[in-house]
Amino acid sequence: MASYHYSTTPPSDISTPRSSSPSSVTSRSSNTTTTISKRMSLSQRRSSGFNPMASVDTTAIEAAMKMSSLDVLKGYSQDSFGVINQYRETDYVPQHKAGGYQVIREPAWNKGTSFTPDERLSKNLTGLIPHVLESLETQCLQAMRMINTRGTNIDKYLYLLG
Repeated sequence: MASYHYSTTPPSDISTPRSSSPSSVTSRSSNTTTTISKRMSLSQRRSSGFNPMASVDTTAIEAAMKMSSLDVLKGYSQDSFGVINQYRETDYVPQHKAGGYQVIREPAWNKGTSFTPDERLSKNLTGLIPHVLESLETQCLQAMRMINTRGTNIDKYLYLLG
C-alpha cells in the first residue's frame, strides 16, 4: 500500500522547484516568510541601461508615422529615380540564326503551320508546331477509326486513356 506524507507546514512555506528563484531570498527560520526582491521594476528597466530601446527616440518615430499616415500615397511618390547601368550590349539574334522557341515567340518570324518541312528541320520546330490544323469533326473521325481498330474493350479503354 502506498503511504502519503502529510505536512503540517502551511502551503506557502513549502519549497517547490518553481517557487525558488535566484532573484528572491526566503528565510524559513521562523513562521513568517521574508522575501527580499532584487528585481527591478519595469519603470526602472526603462530608464536604465537594460533597455535596448533607451537610445532610440520613439517620439520622432511616432511623429514620422503620424505624418506618413496623413498622406497614404506620399510614401510611394518619388521625385528621383535610380540609374540603371547596362554592363554589356544586348545580343540580338538574327532571323536566320533563330531556332525553336525563339522563332515561335517572335510574331514577325512565326508563320504557324506555313513552315515547310525543310524550315521545320533547320529551325528545330519539329514537335513544337502542328503540321496541319484539323477541324473537330476530322479529329473525332480519326479517333473513332482508331477505337474501332482495337480488338478488345480493354484496348479501347487504354487508347482513350492515352
